[in-house]
Amino acid sequence: MNTKSLNEVSPYEENKGKDKNTDFDIIVIDGGSAGFAAAIRGAGMDKKVALIEDATTGGTCVNIGCVPSKYIIHEAFTGTTRDAITKGRHRKDSGL
Repeated sequence: MNTKSLNEVSPYEENKGKDKNTDFDIIVIDGGSAGFAAAIRGAGMDKKVALIEDATTGGTCVNIGCVPSKYIIHEAFTGTTRDAITKGRHRKDSGL
């Protein structure tokens, strides 16, 4: 993953009024998995990229669909979260 690009990303509200230059090399509309990947790729090629998204970046699959459900299913089969809770251990990876 191109962490250099991720570290240089900042929300519009954070930059509001600071940078009047609105010229971009690439404008990506929709921050789903494909749009997010395109924006990161463009930034990794030293392009000035604007990513336009009205909700959470990553889209449905990453935030409320496939990825979270797979984690819940895995936990149900392995019981690791239940075991950690009943034995009083903290699970950093699951937020418990």
